[in-house]
This record gives sequence, C-alpha cells and structure tokens, in this order.
Amino acid sequence: KKAAEEKVAAAKKAAEEKATAAKKADERKTAGQAASSSQRQAAEEKKKAAAEAAAEAKRIAEEKKAAAEAAAEARRLAIEEKKAAAEAAAEAKRQIAEEKKAAAAAAAEARRQAEEEKKAAAAAAAEAKRKIAEEKKAAAAAAAEAKRQAAEEKKKAAAEAAAEAKRQAEEKKAAASKAAQAPKAMEKAKPAAPSVSLFGFGGPQKTADTSPSVPAPKPSPKSVAPRGVPTISKWRQNRDGSISGFITGSSAFQSGEAITTSPITGEGVGGAVVQTTSGSRYFLEEQSKENAKPAAGLFGLFGGGAATSAGPKTKQPVTSVQKATEAKNTAAEARKRAAAEAAEEKKAAAEAKKRASAEALEARRQKMEKQKALAAEARQRDAEKKAKAVNIQKAEQAMKSAKPGATINLSFFGLGQQQQPDIEEKLEKVVQPKAAAKAPKGVPTIRRWRQNKDGSIVGSITGSPNYKDGEVVTTSPITGDAVGGTVVQTASRSRYFLEEQTKEQANIFSDFFGIFGGGPAGK
Repeated sequence: KKAAEEKVAAAKKAAEEKATAAKKADERKTAGQAASSSQRQAAEEKKKAAAEAAAEAKRIAEEKKAAAEAAAEARRLAIEEKKAAAEAAAEAKRQIAEEKKAAAAAAAEARRQAEEEKKAAAAAAAEAKRKIAEEKKAAAAAAAEAKRQAAEEKKKAAAEAAAEAKRQAEEKKAAASKAAQAPKAMEKAKPAAPSVSLFGFGGPQKTADTSPSVPAPKPSPKSVAPRGVPTISKWRQNRDGSISGFITGSSAFQSGEAITTSPITGEGVGGAVVQTTSGSRYFLEEQSKENAKPAAGLFGLFGGGAATSAGPKTKQPVTSVQKATEAKNTAAEARKRAAAEAAEEKKAAAEAKKRASAEALEARRQKMEKQKALAAEARQRDAEKKAKAVNIQKAEQAMKSAKPGATINLSFFGLGQQQQPDIEEKLEKVVQPKAAAKAPKGVPTIRRWRQNKDGSIVGSITGSPNYKDGEVVTTSPITGDAVGGTVVQTASRSRYFLEEQTKEQANIFSDFFGIFGGGPAGK
C-alpha cells in the first residue's frame, strides 16, 4: 500500500513535471514568436528609414545641383557684365579719341582759316597801299602835266597878248585915220541921206550873221541830292564854267569846306545835279538871287564874273590852276577812299581773327566739358558694375552655404530692392488684373513673380513669418509649372500662393528679375 501510494505519488509528480515542461515549452514558443515579430518590425522600420534617407539624400543632391547651377549662372552673368563693361569702356575710349581728333581737326581748320583771313587782309592792305601809290603817282603825273600845260598856256597867252596889242595898235591907227576923214564925208553928204554910223570908227562892226550861241540844255531841278552825290551850297559859276561853293556829304572833303570844281558840262542850275569834264557829279543847292549876290562877291577871287544866269554864255578854256586844283582834289579823294578801304579791311581782318579765336576757344571748352562728362559716366558705370559684382559674389557665397531647401532673400545683397521704385512706377501704368482667389490660411503670397530656368520662383513675398512684407526672395525649385492664382510646392515641401498677373505685368517682372536667371515669365 505504501509502495502503491509512492508509485501514485511518483506518477502524479511525473505528470506535474510533464505539465510544467509543456508549459515552459509553450512559453518558449510564445517568446520565439514575439522575438520573430519584433525582428520583422525592426527590419521593416530599418527598410523604411533607408528609403527615407535615400529620398532625403536625393533631394539634397538636387538642391545642391540647383545651387551650383545658380552659382554658375551668376558667374556667367558676372563674366558677361564684365565683358560688356570692358566693351563699353573701350567704346567710350574710342569715342573720346574720335572727339579729340575731331576737336584737333576743328582747331586746325580754325587756325587755317585765321591764317587765310590774315593773309587775305595783308594782301588787301598791300593792294590798297599799291593803289594809293599808283594814285599818288598818277596825281603827281597829272600835276606835272598841268604844270607843263600851264607853262604852254602862259607862253601862248603871252604870244596872244602880243598879237592882241599889235592888233589894237593897228585898229587905233586905222580909227585915227577914219576920224580924220569923217568931216570931209559929212560935207559931201546930200540931204535925206542915210545917217552914218560912227560906231564903225571905234570898234568892230557886227555882221548880219552874228547871232547868240544856243545855250546848253538846263538840267531838271530837284529838291534833294541823290544818294552818294555831294551837295554844293552858296555856290556860283565862274567864267571858265567851274563851280565854287561850300561842299557837304563828300568822303574826300570836310563838311563845309570851300572848293572849286573843274568846269562842268552845261549850265549850273540850282536844285540839279551837274557833272564835270572829269566825270565828278555834284548837287547844286537851290538859292535865291539875294543869296547868289553874296556868293558871287565871296568867290570872286576864284575867277570873277557875274553869278549864274539863264542867258547865253561862251565857254571859257580850262586854266592850269583849275587843272591843278582838280588833280589835287582827285588825289585827295583817292587817298581818303584808299585809307577808308584799308581801315575797313583792317577792321574786317581783326574781326575775323577775333571770331576765329573765339570759335577755337569755344571748341576747346566744349571738348573739355564732353571729356569730363564721359569720364564721369565711365567712373559711375565702373562703380555700379563693381558694386553689382560684389553683390553677386555675396549671393553666390550665400547660396553655397545655405541649407538645402532654404529660401534666399536677395534684398540683403542689394539685388531686387534697388529697382523696386521703377517697377512700382511701371506697374501704375499697367491695368491691374481682376480680383483673384485668396491664398489659403497660413500660406505666404508671392506677388510680381517670375519663374527661373531652374524652376525656382523669384518675387515679392507677403504673409511670411520669416520675411518682411515686400521683400524680394528666390525659392528653391518647385514641383510642376508656375500658374498664377494657384498654390505651388517646392522640393523641400514649402508652399506658396502665386498671385495672378497680366501678361504685360509678367513681361515687366521678366525684365526686372532677369539678373537672377532666364526662363519664361510666370503665367
């Protein structure tokens, strides 16, 4: 019984141990299943993390590539601008050289013209001097000829006087003879006989054919002297046909000077123009008989004789004194005329020289002002280009050091806000688009935007906690096309609302933001 009980107890104990082993086996199985599930989840999570890391690496690589392309584009633009600046400087230098050459040519031409005018003035002065010398020579020859003719006339007058004295002596003798025979003739005369003229015994008898000479035609009277014709006032006509009086309006004599002309052709009439045998013309002032009598007494020393009258007059020969006076007057007129011409030519030469000097001075002044203006413009352009190049370099450095997917504010580098007033002024002239859909809550709005070649968006941002309203920013490349009035998303999952704009506005923004990369303007 005890052995049976022990056997029962041993069987019971073995059953319990078996149950315990089965339970442990179940627990081990459950633990294995749990470990397998945990390992599977860990593998899935590891696979998922690897996929996300690969996607992030790809995104970072794309952003680095975009940044590198933007930097390369900026460098290319800088090189092109530097090249354009060099070409502009070369063009400015060429223009300055051409203007300097043109100014030198103009100055040379002015000097040549001045030399020619000076040479012409010297030639004119020499010609005037030669004319004066010739006129003096002619006047001297005329005076010598007048002197010779005077000597010949004096000799002839002496011979004529001797012949006249001899004739008068013969006539006196004949008259005395006739006077002695007159009583005898009266005694022999019959009653009713014709009277005997006693005039035949004392002078020359007049014949039937003796008649007064026909007077020369009188010139038509005028009240005012023609232009350029000297006037003779208080005048009288001498026996030889010359005119004595006071002259005015002559370039050869002082106004009011007393002169005697050479004999005139025709009769001297007041208020008319007369002409001398040498071709000189004078206007005879009208005068009454009361004025003519004092003039006759005043100028009696110039040749005597009564004042001019309308009766017939025998033309007297020209004397040597009158010829010498006429030659002297002609020489004086020639000298005064030559002196006036020389003075006028000298004055013209001085004015030409002064004008040429003023023109050359003005040309030099304009040239210096133009050179200064060009130099100032060139310096300003160089300073602007240098500042722009420095800003582009800073922007490149910022793009290189920026985190992937970051939005860069180009206003910090002076690229964008400089031309903002010009854009505002242009936009005022553009018809504003109709009211567009509003941006979703919390999404920043980009206005006046354009899309670059790399897919990024450049424009003025509003509603962003990271930037001030109106700042110009450039996003990272977006996924898809940029369309106004829609929300776009960048590769870094940043979201922006693009404001609607007209085609004309888009063209303006395309020109304004062209420095940040090409590509079509946003639509």
